[in-house]
Amino acid sequence: MKLRLFFTLCAASFFWAACSGDDAQTRQPARADAAQSGGEGQNRGSLRALEENAADPLSLLRVPLGPQDAVLLVRNANLGFDPHEEQIIVYKKNNDTQDRIRVMVAHYDNVRDSYVVAWQTVTNVTNSSSFSLELIDLLGDHVPELLISGRNSKGEESFEVFRKTLPPQGFGIYYTRIAAVSSAGNIRVEEKKRSEAYGLLQRNDESFPIVVFEKDPASANINDLIKTSWHWNHQEAVYSRGRTEKIAGQAIAEKQLAELFSRGEREFEAFLDGPWYRVDGDAAAPGAGDIIHFDRAGRQVIFFSTGMQQIFLWKTSYRTIYRGIYLSCVNEAISTITAQLSISVSGMDSLELLVKGEEGWDGQYRRIGKELQASYISAGQKKAELSPLSLSGLYRGDNGTEIYFSSPRFTMQENGREISGGYVIFGFEGDILQLKALKDNGLVDSVRIYKLTYQEEKQGRQILRSILLQPAELRSTGVRVKATGEIRLQQISEAP
Repeated sequence: MKLRLFFTLCAASFFWAACSGDDAQTRQPARADAAQSGGEGQNRGSLRALEENAADPLSLLRVPLGPQDAVLLVRNANLGFDPHEEQIIVYKKNNDTQDRIRVMVAHYDNVRDSYVVAWQTVTNVTNSSSFSLELIDLLGDHVPELLISGRNSKGEESFEVFRKTLPPQGFGIYYTRIAAVSSAGNIRVEEKKRSEAYGLLQRNDESFPIVVFEKDPASANINDLIKTSWHWNHQEAVYSRGRTEKIAGQAIAEKQLAELFSRGEREFEAFLDGPWYRVDGDAAAPGAGDIIHFDRAGRQVIFFSTGMQQIFLWKTSYRTIYRGIYLSCVNEAISTITAQLSISVSGMDSLELLVKGEEGWDGQYRRIGKELQASYISAGQKKAELSPLSLSGLYRGDNGTEIYFSSPRFTMQENGREISGGYVIFGFEGDILQLKALKDNGLVDSVRIYKLTYQEEKQGRQILRSILLQPAELRSTGVRVKATGEIRLQQISEAP
């Protein structure tokens, strides 16, 4: 049996590919669920989390705070296993020049028949979006420790552990810091399955070590790591630094890939989360070409570079049999434009992408950091939007080609063959016409992209409308018109 409760201010989307076979992104949803359901075993009824989207966190407080205190998170949990829950309050002080996150525990005082501040601490974490707070039985004695982690002012990962100890006053709730580790790498708890006797509360079990993964400074391979383990020192009542060992990056990558391939859609989506750049063709380095950003939280897939941005709504995900995932997406601005992404993972920072419905995006991609992503997503980038131009009725060409438009449908006669389906006109470096031919069963048969040039003139009582359709490809850098295959069509109608 494991007793744990997980709280977070914001799910971190950063995935550090060179470490952690059990990454934080894949573990967080499980802990959030555990918190809402109340934990495990006999303690399920003792743990309860307040709603994440409370309209006013201040209204939930059971103790007053000062005018300089800015509340970030409020949670209730039974830390003392008595009839009354404690309240955990996460906050910052506006006048703290170091901008550190603080944690306070309010305990019910039977004598005063009210809640009072029982314990509080100042953490090393400053970044609110990366802050997390967990209750885990780290020492194996059936009493959960308080784990606090996040990014500090140096951008490092900070990890602190507090153990419940006897309060100086002899009553209430009190915690003592037993571990404080910071690193530019990755820090995690190395959990192991505990015995059945532990689960039945018949005996205690072994403690979990804290492990730190950092880049090996003596190796040119960025995936080669140094692993440092911290173990519980019962005599000193603190976590003490233990052995340090080198781990080959290849071994880590193989283990991580094996674990990823054994999991479902949620874990694969967490792996994809963030920006990727194409490394084949003309895009050999970040910033040199196409970028794809998988926004798991916003359920979007963004295709962009300095020249163009297209946003697709991330509708569904399906795991493939081997080592990949299949995504179904719809253009945010033009719902008739769809894209199907077939993704095959080749490494912890690389993948192969095939896109149906949008040309020019197939290839090999590598993961990049959020800093580069921010430089690409800007207000000045062009987007594909619906065109105000409307086509209706029959258009004929000299070579016998005909297209009948009745929005959003079309029927086309070409070389003795008839095709029909849906069409859309959108603006991107001019007007673009997309024809999507459908089979009898409703499935997409083919997709054609044309650069559309429209002219209209009045000749007496007649209106002459002309369209030039030039086969084209849409790329992040713009529209590429093909040299052959253009179609000229006309429509003549009586002026009103």
